[in-house]
Amino acid sequence: MSVERRTKLWVGVGLSIAILLMVVLRGVALDSDAYPRLSWSSALLTDEGFYIHNARNRVLFGHAQTDQFNNSLIMPLLDALQTGVFHTFGVGAVQARAVSVVLGLLTLPVFFDGLRRAFGLHTACLGTLLLGLDHVSLLYSRLALMDTPAAFVLVCAFWLWVRSGESEGGHRGRVWLGLCGVVLGLCYGVRGLGALVYPVPVLLLGREAWQLRGVGGAGRGPGRVGSLLWLVGGLVLTLGVYGLLWVVPHRAELARVNHYYLFDQLIPHSLLSVRQNMTHSLFGDQRGYSPYLFRHSPVQFALVLFGLAVWCIRRGRVGLRDPARRNAIYLGLWLLIAWLVFGVVRYAPPRYYVLFYPPMAGIAALVLDHVVTVVRTVWRDRTARVLLGGFLAYHLYESALHHRNQLTDALLYGATALVAFALCFPEPGRLRKKAVIGGQGTSAVFAVWAIINALWLGDWLTHLSYTQRDADRWLADNLPPQSVLIGDAAPGLCLNNRFVAVNVIPGLCNDQDTLESFASRHRYVVILDGRRNRAWWSSRYPDVITWKNQKIQFLHLINFAVSVYEVPMDAVPTSPLIRKQ
Repeated sequence: MSVERRTKLWVGVGLSIAILLMVVLRGVALDSDAYPRLSWSSALLTDEGFYIHNARNRVLFGHAQTDQFNNSLIMPLLDALQTGVFHTFGVGAVQARAVSVVLGLLTLPVFFDGLRRAFGLHTACLGTLLLGLDHVSLLYSRLALMDTPAAFVLVCAFWLWVRSGESEGGHRGRVWLGLCGVVLGLCYGVRGLGALVYPVPVLLLGREAWQLRGVGGAGRGPGRVGSLLWLVGGLVLTLGVYGLLWVVPHRAELARVNHYYLFDQLIPHSLLSVRQNMTHSLFGDQRGYSPYLFRHSPVQFALVLFGLAVWCIRRGRVGLRDPARRNAIYLGLWLLIAWLVFGVVRYAPPRYYVLFYPPMAGIAALVLDHVVTVVRTVWRDRTARVLLGGFLAYHLYESALHHRNQLTDALLYGATALVAFALCFPEPGRLRKKAVIGGQGTSAVFAVWAIINALWLGDWLTHLSYTQRDADRWLADNLPPQSVLIGDAAPGLCLNNRFVAVNVIPGLCNDQDTLESFASRHRYVVILDGRRNRAWWSSRYPDVITWKNQKIQFLHLINFAVSVYEVPMDAVPTSPLIRKQ
């Protein structure tokens, strides 16, 4: 067997193993806890219950709303899919998570074909491996959240964008753009944050039309305007239908819910808050996407930063008519807009990052495919070399030192300054061409990524736990049938049992007459043991939140503590409405 055939054989075997791992790892132990190191947010415990709430109610109790919480308002398409799955396969954590697993797996071939058409087979293979086996993307695709389904829709839109470029200037290309707009519009019915991608194709087509106007455009400027109109038309058509069929009938409740999510949770309240949020995002320790990406996906993060640096260094040297460049800019804008928004808003937990992992994987693969050229380009530009090297050095030292005290801060900033200072002096010629050669450089970087990612996946597999499932079972075995569980942790502990779960979020839902509304039923308060959370309940129901009424305390549910309090039947006065009944 020749060397070439032997190489192809080993590559085929390796890809087959990788595909098998993508499938198996998404399905193994699907009823286990979420990986605790995925996020600092208690959403790992609570949000799956929030997102399946209405579909669960519809199948178990015959109607979508059992209380004031109505999450289907902001995800009607995903809610309809969940309802169909529950009707067919029953209600449970595995069934709910299977929706994300299937959509996460479907994302990969669509993403692969989009990258193949945009950049070639080699880049497509690398990008699909980075997205399909990266532990963050993989482990979030095992959870019943909105983010993985939304990422699937956004990847489909990218595929349609690439197809439109293959038929540039023709009617078929405009049809693809119209479909791209339709799919982007559909994403809003899965996860509203998908709207972050709306400006990307609009800006690209608008800029192309502007650049090709007048002399030298050969009439292609108006053609680009027509393409833009097809795209915007598809988007507006979908959003218009969505508005008429869904927003208008639910406008009052949607206005209240969106006001909470936008103004109470996301939008910063001052310029000082914007500055603080951006600082945390770029240089934070525990929160923010830069420290998170550096610790979880350091190779991908570094590759993307190198690619963005080259983009800045070479700005304007290649025309936007090049389809590969257009597709790369699409991915780059998708990523940068997400980074900008998540860097500014008040609340952006790591599960939001799932929305930008596809463009991150695509850009990283593109850079990895040309890693030698990219590194040389950055190395020859002193400003880019110093800023990028100093930034990566800062996060490397911070991940080890953190911000424990003044001494660690001094060491952190001093070490970072030394690295940046040292990078000021080497001349461009000092980087020897023999240091990395072609595919060897790509293989070496990819091997580092594979080792780091395997360590993360190994840590997850060797620390599998089932505390959330076991707590759910304990409640089912020890509480009376038809009980009502009330509190922020209740939905997360009712993924498999048949109790009514009532989510309580002050300012959003069920924060008035919380216990009185269910006075005729056995009631249990199920809350996360945060000081602020306990204070809210104690101020309203001091006779309930007591040691005497504490049924059980789960100390280690994933990474959180949850207390369950039994509500005596005569402890809370009934509301006037219930008295009349």
